[in-house]
Amino acid sequence: DGTEVWCQGFSEPNAGSDLAAMSTTAKKVEGGYLIQGQKIWTSFAHIADYCFLVARTGSEEARYKNLTYFLVSMKEKGITVRPLRQITGDSEFNEVFFDEVFVPENQKVGDEGEGWDIAIRTLMYERVILTFARQIQSERVLRQLLQSRREGETKELSSLVVDAFATRALAYKHLLRYAEGSAPGPEGSLNKLGWSEFFQRLASFAARRSGPEGAFETSEVQRYLYSRGRTIAAGTSEVQRGIIADRVLKLPRASMRSK
Repeated sequence: DGTEVWCQGFSEPNAGSDLAAMSTTAKKVEGGYLIQGQKIWTSFAHIADYCFLVARTGSEEARYKNLTYFLVSMKEKGITVRPLRQITGDSEFNEVFFDEVFVPENQKVGDEGEGWDIAIRTLMYERVILTFARQIQSERVLRQLLQSRREGETKELSSLVVDAFATRALAYKHLLRYAEGSAPGPEGSLNKLGWSEFFQRLASFAARRSGPEGAFETSEVQRYLYSRGRTIAAGTSEVQRGIIADRVLKLPRASMRSK
């Protein structure tokens, strides 16, 4: 209902697509843990009440096995949030520093070492639900373009309409499964990949169509600039294709490497 804002403390300066390379630590102390480290690209951390955070509770050599999932209050002593200016001029991304931030034992989710699996499930939900919301917004833009279509635009607009229907149908399919109680799976990567690349094509078309005058249209410029990062945020297109090949299509890894 909007009474709480949460942010996601996964990515780090040296652990973006390779989350298992994260170095933020959670040291066990009486009654809980002390979090030490830095997160980056953390959307809305500057207004968030709480943070989903993954930190290392063992040696870095184990990579995936020594990660643990925590729920952290952003009001705790030792947290510093610094906004990052984006290409759009906005600052919804942030870097967040944790300097011996105490997290009570009862704010640990699951057991030590289960953080990787829980983080992956979190991302699976995100890729479907967040993509669905943005898909609706994108279709509003597409309808506006269709209502004012010009001669010679039919082919490109038709292609965008097909993409919009395909991504929406896929999102409905996965949302229905979740509503029936099924757990999210790797197929959410199909939603994220499909929408982000569709949105980039849509924004590029709208920007080209507006011509030089579009440079003075704040919404057109903002949309185009914002679209460029959609194939990076929440997992790059390359990462999504790897997940689809490996976990959805179950292609042999040797075959994947050869391509």
